[in-house]
This record gives sequence, structure tokens and C-alpha cells, in this order.
Amino acid sequence: MEVFFLSARSLKRVHNDDPGCFDCRMKYLNWLKKVDEDFDHLKERDVNQDENSDNAMETDVDGGNKSDKCSVTEQHVKGDTSEIAIRVPRCTKPHRSCIVCELSDETCKVLSKQQRTLIFVKRGIFISEDARCCPSHIYNKQLNFDSLCQIRGTHFDKLVFDANRLEEIIADFRLIVDNLKTFDFDDPYSLSDMDYYNITGLHKDEFDIVVDSVVSMRESRIRSKRTTTALFCAKMRLGLSNSVLSTMFHIKDDKVVSRIIHQVTEALMKNFVPKHTGFRHVSRQTVLEQHQTLKANMLLTSNNQQVVVVMDGTYLYLQKSANNELQRRNYSTHKHRHLIKPMIITTRSGYILSVLGPFFGDYKNNDANIITHCLLTNEDDMLNWLQDDDIIILDRGFRDAAPTMRTLGFHVQMPRFLNGKKQFTTEEANQSRLVTANRWVVESGTYQIRMAKSYILEHITTSILNDDDLEFIVELCPKQSDLVRVRFQSGHSNNKCHTATVQFDETVINPIVGYYCTCISGSREVGCCSHVAAVLWHRGVQRAAINPATDPLSAVNSMQSVHDSIYHTFADEEPDDDNHIRYSLYSNDLDDTSTRTHSDDE
Repeated sequence: MEVFFLSARSLKRVHNDDPGCFDCRMKYLNWLKKVDEDFDHLKERDVNQDENSDNAMETDVDGGNKSDKCSVTEQHVKGDTSEIAIRVPRCTKPHRSCIVCELSDETCKVLSKQQRTLIFVKRGIFISEDARCCPSHIYNKQLNFDSLCQIRGTHFDKLVFDANRLEEIIADFRLIVDNLKTFDFDDPYSLSDMDYYNITGLHKDEFDIVVDSVVSMRESRIRSKRTTTALFCAKMRLGLSNSVLSTMFHIKDDKVVSRIIHQVTEALMKNFVPKHTGFRHVSRQTVLEQHQTLKANMLLTSNNQQVVVVMDGTYLYLQKSANNELQRRNYSTHKHRHLIKPMIITTRSGYILSVLGPFFGDYKNNDANIITHCLLTNEDDMLNWLQDDDIIILDRGFRDAAPTMRTLGFHVQMPRFLNGKKQFTTEEANQSRLVTANRWVVESGTYQIRMAKSYILEHITTSILNDDDLEFIVELCPKQSDLVRVRFQSGHSNNKCHTATVQFDETVINPIVGYYCTCISGSREVGCCSHVAAVLWHRGVQRAAINPATDPLSAVNSMQSVHDSIYHTFADEEPDDDNHIRYSLYSNDLDDTSTRTHSDDE
């Protein structure tokens, strides 16, 4: 029957003894699986023709040794009828229950031969022909990854295969290996949920939502929406070059990758973005009911109709452009990198209301200029959504835009300025802390803990008593035993140190009585600075336990791999005034003629 398939495909006469390529063989096997038993009568005729041709060959052969001819025939027949037994695990054989969840359900469907073969290839578990599975475990005509991992081989059987069946299995394996890719987003059992997140930045359920939303994107025969969407997400998350992405996703050219990213971008901007960002996608009442925290209402608002929003600019780093003008406009003198700036507007709970821009990254497009431009041009219809007396939380970089916001009727909350002072007053420090406490959604509140850990690691030194031990130096007050203090090196300057002092009382439930630090915000009472947090974290949470860095790639160990030229000093000896020798390359193994000197005349 293979001859008929090849003849119909190539529109040429094909004989039984004509050689065929591997691709044609694989296409024939794929077609044979799809048609199932529709052409079994042709297969039987092929077998009869093969037997008649063998008999005819034996009849036409004259001369020679008859015993040899018979032995060859016996070997051929013996090869076709020989059998092999393999001990493999199998799952239970329920006729009505699912092989994955083992629940009986009338909607269970019998697994196809291809599904059973792929389970055996992936898990090594044999599935009987009458095995069934719930439709919820099937995705794109195959078992999904989680369901595939849940199948258990609880019994062991000896399966007997004849030569024909073994040949079919080998052909199936070759077909699977030939079509195997590094990763395949169209294959439901190819990637786990963590694989989806590592590549795309989205969990599998989230990724499926994004794919279902891009209804306007055209899907080709050789490239699905799942693959193109995954390529776009991988570009956004990993920042890899198009040539690397073409290798990962088995695409022939990096220009094709560029076209795919452009198509996905247009589809997302048309179908996905308007439903999830922008002032039009959510109402003020929804924000007040679901996305405004109790802390913001207590500390900042005076009535229940004021919306508290947080505005801040972020960065998207770019490669250096070949276009000189674009290169200049995207270079940030602050970050010393090429970037563009989106302006993020969020609620106090972290819910993103709108993303404005992006804007150029040069000095002309600072945060104050960007938000002033957005307000005066009513970007994204923001002035119609925001109302008078709404509260806008900003950082100090927006100080030049604050008068414009107040003119438009908004209340601006911003940290205080030193204005020539070395330290904030307690009231100023507390007021600044109230603002930063409500800006944690864009500044990571966990930032203070990370900074505290960094100060702890830098303060740990080698013990003067034992070189193998580490110590964290804490100073005690001889006159007042309830005070401890630690001197931390400034994280920004080598010439500054900050002293964090903590007062405690071990006899009460809340032992921390007070604290103070010499840094600019160390006198506040609403929260504490990173230096005080470092003392409390090390003494209270870690209980003064020191865990040395064991990771060979940690920053502490990396310091030992980088040389410092400050340890190299020149000899104090003066040069020979008679010979005016600057330097000399001399070897004891060479004669005097190998000595080279340089004088001032040279």
C-alpha cells in the first residue's frame, strides 16, 4: 500500500523495488495512522503479492543447492514469526474509570493508539487498548503535562511482541524523535508550569489567557498562536537577540522573528491591552471598593471619595542603536545606559491603572517633564478619570511637577527635602516615612530588608582570635546596659559611617524601647532606617547566627577573584643618577649584552 501512497503523492509510477527517502516513509506512517483501518484490504493484497513474488522467485531459480534455498526461506519465515518478551510497568485495567484520576465517569473516552504510544515513550508505562481517560485531561488531542505525570505503573507484565509489531514501535519512536524540538508550546506534555514561567514570565494558566485573547492574529499552518506568543514573551522576559530566539524556536531566520514580534505586538495592543490597562478599563468606584487599602484611607484621605494613586517612572533597557539620533535620545545620563521610560500609574494595592508612554531616556525627559506633559495633554483621558482632591503620591524627582498638579486640584504627597540640613527632624522624618510606606508598591517594601542584609554582610569580619571564625561587632555602653550600637559603613561613600543605636528591655513583651541612627532619616519614629533594621534583623531574627557564603558565585567570593591595584607600590629606591636608568630587564642566565637600559636621552 505504500507504493500506492507514494505514487499518488508524487504523481509518478513507483515500483516495489524503487528506493524511498526517510521523509516519505514518515509521512506515509502519519497518513496510515489517520486513516486507521480504511485500507486494510490493500495491505492484505500487498502481503499476498509479496508471498506470490517469493514463490515465483523460488520457482524460477534453477540449479544451485536446494538445501541452501530452503534454509534461506526457513530463516525468512522464522524472522517474521519470532517473538520477544519485555517486562514493562502498566497501569490498572479498568474499563470505565480514568487512568489518570481513577474516577469512573461516563464521559471517559478510549485513548487512541498514538496517545498510548506517547505515554509509553514519555513515562515508560504500557497502556492497554481499552484504557480510558477523562476529557479534562486532554488538551489538543494529547494528555497535558500534569495528567501525564499522574499516571502510575502499579503492575508489571511481560509483553510479547512479534517482529511486525516491533517494527511498528520502532517506526513510531523514530517519528517522535524526528519531530522532537527543544521545547514545544503546542505540545501539552512538553513543558511544566515552571518551564512556562521561566521562559515566558507567565504561568501556564496565565499564558493560556493571553493566547486566547489575541483573536485578531492570523495563525499559519506551520506556526501557531501559542508559539508566536511564547516567542514574544520570551523576548520581553529574557531580552535575547533575535538570532538566539530563532535557534530556540526553530525558526530559519532572525528577520522572521522580527516580523513575528511585530505581529504579536499589534495583536496584543488591539485585543489584550485595552481590557487590562488604561483609565477606561476600570471605574473609580471599583478602585475605591477593591484597590484602595485601609492604610491609605487612614493616613492620607479625608473622605471616602478620594482616590489615592502612585506615579513613578520605570526603565526598559535597550541595546545601542545604529541610528545616531535614536542613540542620543535614548541615552540616560543618570543611569549611563540606553533606555526608554514608561510612566506607571498604580493604586495603593499595586493594581496598575495605566502605563503612559514610553518616552525617550535623555535628560529632557525626566519624571517631572513627563508627568507634566501627560497632564497638560490629558494623556489616556486621565483628567476625566481623576477628580479634584484626589491624592497623588510621588518621589522627589517630581518636585518640579508638583505646582502643576496642585493647580489642577490634586493633593501631592512627597518626601521632605533636607534643604541644607544634615538630618531630618522627627516630624519631617515621620512625614517622609508616611509617604514611602504608601509608595512600597513601586519601591518594593522588601527593599529595606535587602539593604539590611547587605549591611550585615559588610559588617561581618574575621575574628582576631581565630581566623576560621567570623564575628559581628556590637558595642555596649558601660554606663547604660540597655543600649547597643553598631557602626556601619555607608553604602554610598567610603568616607562616611552611620551609627545605629537600639534601646531594649528584656522584661516586656515588646523589648524594643527606642532607636536612633546618625543617617539622614535615622531620627524617624514611623518605621526605621536600614541601619537600625540591620541591627534588629541580625540580633532579633538571626539570633546573631552567621552563615558564611558557600556559593562559589556569590558576591563575597567574587571579591577574591578581582585584583586591586592599590596593593602594588613602586620601590622607594632612587634611580642611578650616573646612568639615568628608568627601568631594566635583566636575567641572570643571559650575558651583559642582553641587558637593556633606557635613559633620559632616549
